[in-house]
Amino acid sequence: MTEGRALFDPQVIHTLALNLGNKALAFRFLSDYLTLLPRRKIRIIDAIRDDDPEAAMDAILSLKIASSMVGAHDAEDRSLVLQSLVAKGHLEQSRPEATALGAAIDALVIEGPGILAALQPHLSG
Repeated sequence: MTEGRALFDPQVIHTLALNLGNKALAFRFLSDYLTLLPRRKIRIIDAIRDDDPEAAMDAILSLKIASSMVGAHDAEDRSLVLQSLVAKGHLEQSRPEATALGAAIDALVIEGPGILAALQPHLSG
């Protein structure tokens, strides 16, 4: 996890629910986000391994934006670092950062059921 930023901030998803005017939709978005994380991880790591900056950037930006929307700060921060490296054409240097992002994603996947269980009473209906 990056220094000073939480793996997940539940206040962000509560704010999203308020802005959407639909708690259930925000909860579903978070649930979908967590479900898609393993595929997003593979997509980013594969694109960087294959030296495909366009595919890497597409996957990184998608993860960064979604992470920001749900409050997954560590994944968002690590996506920003990767975005900068890929934008500068530093794919070789981005490999360790992609691995670190993968670890942050793995932590979110592990914590996901607990996050959803804690938020469901507040974001249902």
